[in-house]
Amino acid sequence: MRVAYSKDALIEMDVIYEHICANFGYRVAHAKIANLREDINRLGQHPFMGKSCDGHDENFRLLVSKPNVIIYDINDEVIEILHVVDARTDYVRNFL
Repeated sequence: MRVAYSKDALIEMDVIYEHICANFGYRVAHAKIANLREDINRLGQHPFMGKSCDGHDENFRLLVSKPNVIIYDINDEVIEILHVVDARTDYVRNFL
Protein backbone atom coordinates (compact mmCIF):
# COMPACT_ATOMS: atom_id res chain seq x y z
CA MET A 1 0.00 0.00 0.00
CA ARG A 2 1.02 3.58 -0.57
CA VAL A 3 1.95 5.68 2.47
CA ALA A 4 0.99 9.37 2.65
CA TYR A 5 1.80 11.94 5.32
CA SER A 6 -0.66 14.49 6.67
CA LYS A 7 0.54 18.07 6.95
CA ASP A 8 0.53 17.71 10.75
CA ALA A 9 2.72 14.59 10.62
CA LEU A 10 5.28 16.32 8.41
CA ILE A 11 5.41 19.30 10.75
CA GLU A 12 5.75 17.02 13.78
CA MET A 13 8.63 15.14 12.15
CA ASP A 14 10.36 18.46 11.44
CA VAL A 15 9.94 19.45 15.10
CA ILE A 16 11.37 16.10 16.22
CA TYR A 17 14.33 16.54 13.88
CA GLU A 18 15.03 20.09 15.05
CA HIS A 19 14.77 19.14 18.72
CA ILE A 20 17.15 16.20 18.38
CA CYS A 21 19.53 18.18 16.19
CA ALA A 22 19.69 21.04 18.71
CA ASN A 23 20.26 18.71 21.66
CA PHE A 24 22.19 15.76 20.24
CA GLY A 25 23.52 16.79 16.84
CA TYR A 26 22.83 16.30 13.16
CA ARG A 27 23.87 12.63 12.99
CA VAL A 28 21.59 11.53 15.81
CA ALA A 29 18.68 13.54 14.37
CA HIS A 30 19.25 12.12 10.89
CA ALA A 31 19.39 8.55 12.27
CA LYS A 32 16.16 9.01 14.27
CA ILE A 33 14.23 10.37 11.29
CA ALA A 34 15.60 7.53 9.14
CA ASN A 35 14.36 5.01 11.74
CA LEU A 36 10.94 6.66 11.86
CA ARG A 37 10.69 6.58 8.07
CA GLU A 38 11.73 2.90 8.02
CA ASP A 39 8.96 2.04 10.48
CA ILE A 40 6.46 4.10 8.50
CA ASN A 41 7.50 2.52 5.19
CA ARG A 42 7.14 -0.93 6.76
CA LEU A 43 3.47 -0.10 7.30
CA GLY A 44 3.06 -0.08 3.53
CA GLN A 45 3.67 -3.84 3.50
CA HIS A 46 2.21 -4.66 6.92
CA PRO A 47 -0.53 -2.08 7.60
CA PHE A 48 -2.01 -3.92 10.58
CA MET A 49 1.26 -4.29 12.50
CA GLY A 50 0.29 -1.34 14.68
CA LYS A 51 -2.20 -1.58 17.52
CA SER A 52 -5.85 -0.64 17.08
CA CYS A 53 -6.42 2.42 19.24
CA ASP A 54 -10.02 3.33 18.73
CA GLY A 55 -11.95 0.24 19.71
CA HIS A 56 -14.52 0.83 16.96
CA ASP A 57 -12.48 1.33 13.81
CA GLU A 58 -9.84 -1.34 13.18
CA ASN A 59 -8.22 0.92 10.57
CA PHE A 60 -7.33 3.69 13.04
CA ARG A 61 -4.07 2.50 14.59
CA LEU A 62 -0.83 3.40 16.31
CA LEU A 63 2.69 2.05 16.04
CA VAL A 64 5.35 2.61 18.68
CA SER A 65 8.72 3.71 17.31
CA LYS A 66 10.44 4.55 20.58
CA PRO A 67 10.30 7.15 21.91
CA ASN A 68 7.64 8.15 19.39
CA VAL A 69 4.18 6.96 18.43
CA ILE A 70 2.98 6.95 14.83
CA ILE A 71 -0.78 7.46 14.58
CA TYR A 72 -2.22 6.37 11.25
CA ASP A 73 -5.37 5.44 9.37
CA ILE A 74 -5.70 2.69 6.79
CA ASN A 75 -7.89 3.73 3.86
CA ASP A 76 -8.76 1.87 0.65
CA GLU A 77 -5.38 2.16 -1.05
CA VAL A 78 -3.36 4.42 1.21
CA ILE A 79 -2.04 4.50 4.73
CA GLU A 80 -2.30 8.05 6.01
CA ILE A 81 0.21 9.01 8.68
CA LEU A 82 -1.82 11.41 10.84
CA HIS A 83 0.63 12.24 13.64
CA VAL A 84 4.11 11.40 14.88
CA VAL A 85 4.30 12.29 18.57
CA ASP A 86 6.45 11.67 21.62
CA ALA A 87 5.15 8.63 23.51
CA ARG A 88 5.88 10.39 26.79
CA THR A 89 3.24 13.05 26.11
CA ASP A 90 -0.49 12.74 26.60
CA TYR A 91 -1.07 11.95 22.92
CA VAL A 92 -4.26 10.03 23.69
CA ARG A 93 -5.97 13.14 24.98
CA ASN A 94 -4.52 15.38 22.28
CA PHE A 95 -5.00 13.31 19.15
CA LEU A 96 -7.38 10.39 19.66
